[in-house]
Amino acid sequence: MEVELESRSEAGDDYIRTFLPRNYRAEFFARIIPCFMSSSRNSPQKSPALASALFMILGGTGLHALTLQSLLQDSTLAGSFLSYKSWASLVQVFGARVIQVPGAAPVSNMGYVPLFLLELLLSLLAWGVVGAWIARRRQIPLTDALHRWGLLGWGWWLFGGSWELVRLICLESGWQTGATLVSSTPEFWQSLFLAGWVSTGVQLACPSRETSAEASGIRIPVVVWIGVAIYAVTFGLMNTQLYRGLLLPHGDSSMYEEHLWNLLHGKGFRSYLDQGLFLGEHIQVIHLILLPIYIIFPSHLTMEWCESIALALGSVPVYRMAYRQSRSRQAAVCLALSYLLYFPTQRLDISIDFKTFRPEAFGIPFLLWTLDLLDSRRIALFVTASLLTLLVKEDYALVFAPLGLWIIWKHWTPAVGVRADKLSDDLVANPRETARWRRLGFGYTILSTIYLAVALKVLIPYFRSGAPIHYVRYFPKFGNSIGEILYNILFNPLLFFSE
Repeated sequence: MEVELESRSEAGDDYIRTFLPRNYRAEFFARIIPCFMSSSRNSPQKSPALASALFMILGGTGLHALTLQSLLQDSTLAGSFLSYKSWASLVQVFGARVIQVPGAAPVSNMGYVPLFLLELLLSLLAWGVVGAWIARRRQIPLTDALHRWGLLGWGWWLFGGSWELVRLICLESGWQTGATLVSSTPEFWQSLFLAGWVSTGVQLACPSRETSAEASGIRIPVVVWIGVAIYAVTFGLMNTQLYRGLLLPHGDSSMYEEHLWNLLHGKGFRSYLDQGLFLGEHIQVIHLILLPIYIIFPSHLTMEWCESIALALGSVPVYRMAYRQSRSRQAAVCLALSYLLYFPTQRLDISIDFKTFRPEAFGIPFLLWTLDLLDSRRIALFVTASLLTLLVKEDYALVFAPLGLWIIWKHWTPAVGVRADKLSDDLVANPRETARWRRLGFGYTILSTIYLAVALKVLIPYFRSGAPIHYVRYFPKFGNSIGEILYNILFNPLLFFSE
């Protein structure tokens, strides 16, 4: 009997060696052996995995319910998320009542148990439904999906709930400035918690790169182009109606057209408002790229429509970067359309105080295209786009200097990135290319810092006849010059955080 089993085993090994390539043998045994192990009666491996996920869910939900209780007990804290009327109605739904405190904001006697039970019910429901979706999308066992989703997803709940712990630690330690800072930023903590939790679930459900990678480059789907067109037409028409209704302020919108008109008619880069002092506020000349179009269509509406179209086209690099990193067209389309629906972008296009044309708006698409060119490893175009972005405003040097540090840190090994949008995973590390990107990162950081220093200390004061830069007066508590402001921000953290 033993001889027969040995002969069968040897025959099976010969079969595997013959018909399975070498790089698939490990995967073969990794998939086959657990199947036989799980068929046995004693299979205790999966219960500890689900138990640890459940423990994480209970802990994350319990801690986040504690944060939610504190937020709903104080109308001031709840005001970061709800209006007073909505807060009062929500408190009553949970059986609590609003308490008017003389000389202070109203509070409530919101209990902990109802909030915990409601959040626990939602957590278990999301755990099961999204876990089943992950298992189906990734073609993995349900228990594995639930284990990963529970541990990784509800780790973000611990982060969201840590807001209350950090606040209590600051209060108990007597650090009033820290407590004030934490109490004034609950919306940022909860936004980051929700973003991390949702993106973790989506990432877990995304198929592996090997199954969805394409080598034909990135093509923008029709639905993204439709979104671009709808956005451009909608906001272009809205800006047109504001123009026709005489609702454009000269100082913040129309003077940019004067720059173009005066330049074309030999009067220099100036407007009636700034009297030649425009560059004494910002090194901002990006709107001059509209001159070729303005020569053909000499109207302020030309600038308005160009701004709306440029902002709309920012969704294209968003799609490209999202698809390149996730290899999921659905995720990339959602991010591209989310950019078009992003309220701050829309507000920049048609400001609530009707500053309908601002050259700063061109910085958004230019910066996104710059990052996309960096992501696709096109050095020459990346540098060109960076220079164009700096023409929007000197402030963008504050973005590019740390971006250079990031390039250095990544060393930009070719095996990690992509080249020319060819989505392939077989790139071989090239030490010369790695060193090339490293040098670029150093130069990027150093030159961005030098440019910002020259703009603030030399160029802008030159156009102001030596007077201090205008936004020094915005920060009187930090000093009366750029140097004093920077020094106090860096070396007086208590003053900085108190503001």
